[in-house]
Amino acid sequence: MSKRQHFREIRLLESADDQWEDDLDIYYFMKLSKALQSRYIFRPTSNRMRTPMWKHYLHNLEMVNEGEFLCLFRLQRATFYSLLHIVNEHERDATDYQPLQEVHLLVLLKYLGTCGNDSSAVKLALLFGIGYGTVLNYIRLAMKAILRLKAETVFWPGEEERIHISTRILSDYGFPNCVGIVDGTLFPLEFKPRLNGEDYFTRKGGYAVHSLIICDDQVRIRGITLGWAGSVHDNCVWLRSSYNQTRCEFFRPKEYLLGDSAFKPSCIMIPAFKKPFGQNLDPYKSFFNSKLAMPRILSEHCIGRLKGRFQLLKRLRVLIRTRKDVKRLNRCIMTCAVLHNLLLHDKCSEGWMEESEQDAFDDFLNDEDIEQDTGDRRDSIFSYLCERFR
Repeated sequence: MSKRQHFREIRLLESADDQWEDDLDIYYFMKLSKALQSRYIFRPTSNRMRTPMWKHYLHNLEMVNEGEFLCLFRLQRATFYSLLHIVNEHERDATDYQPLQEVHLLVLLKYLGTCGNDSSAVKLALLFGIGYGTVLNYIRLAMKAILRLKAETVFWPGEEERIHISTRILSDYGFPNCVGIVDGTLFPLEFKPRLNGEDYFTRKGGYAVHSLIICDDQVRIRGITLGWAGSVHDNCVWLRSSYNQTRCEFFRPKEYLLGDSAFKPSCIMIPAFKKPFGQNLDPYKSFFNSKLAMPRILSEHCIGRLKGRFQLLKRLRVLIRTRKDVKRLNRCIMTCAVLHNLLLHDKCSEGWMEESEQDAFDDFLNDEDIEQDTGDRRDSIFSYLCERFR
């Protein structure tokens, strides 16, 4: 082809007219352009026919040992097979269910456990030895299979289970009738959303989506509220959540949740006391806040473990253009929540855990920022703890 191009340039310089050769040049250049569109044009046949790398990750212990497998896929090899078995056994008899393959789950775990550009389809395809489009198909298939377990994994505890939870919290931390801990968290976005982008700008100087997570004393996620923009306050999300608006479906009389000072006190919410602007907090209220901090740190552990195992949540590479993108992002977060509960007893490296950030902003909110409630339930718990421990 280079010789034909050379002769063509000579004909142009000499102003030679050769219509036959010119037609051949056009034909050959069209063929070359079409060939260059193939991604395998410069790859040897042996490269396309190689054994997929993902099989080595699972079965070749000399190539990938247990520690390296844990680092790559964020769980132990034995736990991987147990998880695959649970997913496939869940709806085995369903007519439209396709069994989840090993490679499907491996690709999803690597995708969720990677932060930044390493989660791109190109890099995952090279890592596993599969096609770029195949990566996206496998992720969708695996997410669909994992989300089938949502109702049996991320669910509000029943009346009997809430009694067990409140008994453990009373024994360990001294709060009677407490059935969980609630906290808000931000999932940062890599790109500014094109759909109402300003609403996603947070006080920390970036774009994010906001979620409210309720956990129990064993850091199991019991409830999660998704789909809110990053600028929305924790208390605003809580007041509009189903757990607050239809509270009779979730709480018996005297049952409540613990939260930080960002929340408004009510009969089902016991938050920490807010420090008055320019003043010191009453010693008894400081004692109450210190007692409250011990169970409340469990929510920080839960969120830290969720983001630590699934690094994708630290920087979501989803550009929000339409409501469908928001739904896709929520599906990704919910998949991580389901896997968090399924892998609760699996080994979690301390290096994955991110340090919890103290939200000093909430401690200096003025009374005008959040409408104050009578807080009768908090006052009764406050009096109970002061009489018991002081």
